[in-house]
Amino acid sequence: MLSKSETVMLCNAIREMTGQDFSEAGEQLFAASLSPTLTINGALKCLAEWNTREHDFNKVSAGDLNAIWKQHRPSSVLTEAEIGRMLEPLNLPADEMWAARRALIGNLNRGMPQQAALSSALDAAHGRLLPSAPVKPKSTHNHHFAGNLSLGDVIGHE
Repeated sequence: MLSKSETVMLCNAIREMTGQDFSEAGEQLFAASLSPTLTINGALKCLAEWNTREHDFNKVSAGDLNAIWKQHRPSSVLTEAEIGRMLEPLNLPADEMWAARRALIGNLNRGMPQQAALSSALDAAHGRLLPSAPVKPKSTHNHHFAGNLSLGDVIGHE
């Protein structure tokens, strides 16, 4: 996430390039909408690339910069079919395949070589399960709740 000074720097660059004006709250909202992995240098590079592309109107959005940033990640060059071919020989159960796929993409985006990323993803996925939904607590106070009564209170004691 960008610091306050980096946010001001980015918004000044946008202001110079497009004439778009930001309030202080607008600057903070713009920065909060950017990908958390986007650095100031990456954001400025994405802004420069955005300026070279055709666009409908002369206002840049955080979504535009995020889309350009995602296009330049190392995992974006792999198709789903290529990822499937890489993981298929491992014969993993569905839960571990899901975890291995996520770990492989993350490792590639962190700059690991493809073979090391695959090996690390397999290690991380072994024995991993899909996250289950949180258990909902059962309500004790519903239309059947009669308070803390004992059987003696109901049938009477003598």
